[in-house]
Amino acid sequence: MYLTAKTPCGFCESRTTKISNEHVFAGWVGVVLGADQGKTKTVRHGLRRESRPPREWEANEFDHKVRMACTRCNAGWMADLERAVAPLITPMILGNAGAFKLRDQLTVATWAVKTAMVQEYVYPGRHYFTQEERRALMNDAVPNQLGARVWAGRYSQRPNGLHGLSARLVNRDRALDACVSMFSLGQFALQVFVERLSAGQAVRPAWHAGPWDQLLIGIWPPPRFADIDGVGLMWPPTRSITSEGMFYEVFSRFAALRPKRPFDSHKSQS
Repeated sequence: MYLTAKTPCGFCESRTTKISNEHVFAGWVGVVLGADQGKTKTVRHGLRRESRPPREWEANEFDHKVRMACTRCNAGWMADLERAVAPLITPMILGNAGAFKLRDQLTVATWAVKTAMVQEYVYPGRHYFTQEERRALMNDAVPNQLGARVWAGRYSQRPNGLHGLSARLVNRDRALDACVSMFSLGQFALQVFVERLSAGQAVRPAWHAGPWDQLLIGIWPPPRFADIDGVGLMWPPTRSITSEGMFYEVFSRFAALRPKRPFDSHKSQS
C-alpha cells in the first residue's frame, strides 16, 4: 500500500516520491524466525497505555509498519542494507556462534541505527533523530556523526522471537539528551545508544555497575587501529541475557541518564 507524499521522506526528504508502509523489521527476519510457517505469535505492549492489556495475534510475518520512508529509499539503499546485513546476523539470530570483521561491524551498526530511526516513527512527533542525521546516515552509511554506540548480546530466553524497547533519556538538569534502543531478533540482541555531545570523542557513557562486559560486546565504534579485514569480534559474549527482567536491566543500565517513559515496546514470540 502506498500513500501520496504529503510529507517528505524521513531520509531523502523527497516530496515527489510516494511514502511506503515500511516494516520496522524486514520480511527476511520473519522468515528466519519461522513466521512464514505460522510459528510466530506477536504480542505488542504500548507502555504509554500500560493500563490496557497487551494485544496478541497470530502473524505470518512481522507486520509492525510505519510511514516514514519513500519507495525509492525503501527499494534502494535500505534494501541494499538489508541484503548486506542478513547473512551477517542470521547465524546469530539462530543462536550460532560467529565472528565480525570490521567492515561487518560497520554494516551491523549502520543497520541498527537505521532501525532505531525507523522504529521511533511508531509514535509520530516523538522523534529524537533529526532530518539532517537521518539524511547523513543514508549518504554516508556510517553512524559516526551521531555519537552512536552499538553493542551486541545474546538473548537466550525462550520463546525468543522479537523483543524491543526504546526510550528518550535525559539527565537531571536536562543538559544531556540521548536515545537508547534495544531489540532482539531470535537470540541476537542489539543495543543502540546515541548521544550527540559525545560524537567523535573517545569517552564512553556512564552506566550503572553491572556485568555489562560479560553480557555485551562492543560493535561500534571500533578500536582505533582495527584491521578492516581481520576478525575483530567473536559472538556470543561470555554470558547470556536469560529473562525479560534481565533484558530490561541491560536496556536501562545508563547511570547518568534516566528514562522518561519508554515510548515503544514490542515483542513477537516464536
